[in-house]
Amino acid sequence: MRSSFWLACCTALLMFAGPAPTRAATGEARGTDMQLTVLSKGDIALYLDVMRAAAARLRHPSAGDKALQARSDAIKAAIRAGKKTSLADMRLVEDANKLAYPDAMIVDERHIDRRRFIGIATVIEDIVHAPPGKDMVVTTGRGAPADSSAASTRLRQQIKAVEAKDAPLLAPHRAEIQQLMTLVRHTQPAA
Repeated sequence: MRSSFWLACCTALLMFAGPAPTRAATGEARGTDMQLTVLSKGDIALYLDVMRAAAARLRHPSAGDKALQARSDAIKAAIRAGKKTSLADMRLVEDANKLAYPDAMIVDERHIDRRRFIGIATVIEDIVHAPPGKDMVVTTGRGAPADSSAASTRLRQQIKAVEAKDAPLLAPHRAEIQQLMTLVRHTQPAA
């Protein structure tokens, strides 16, 4: 579970905080001269706004969404029955599959930077979904645990420090976030 946090940090959430010192000056390996950023109230508000809209879209689908899903279901039934389908039909099925990701649809409709939202959502959901006291596992990106070098240990400490600052900001919204995650992401809160 916690490896998703690391992956998101590597791809979307690691922000450069001004010019970083050179590797020669710090003696550190490439990739360790980044700083993690703490969530802001605006980040949390953006997440809640998108997820509330996504939940509303799931609870009350538009007539267009219903029609798209019905047509997609008919095309899938025809495929199972062995009938040939057109490229246009396959595109329609692809569009209907996007209905399973209502938050992504809201992000696109509102022209929100997708990578920023994914980074924010990953951090929030990772903190809220993680069992209390569960330590993260830093991986290499291929599922294997990362080395236990000083840089890796320092990164773990930085992530813990950032999570410690983020958790109190999320505390008042924890129950709502868990409900939104259950509805939009089909995930259950950790025990």
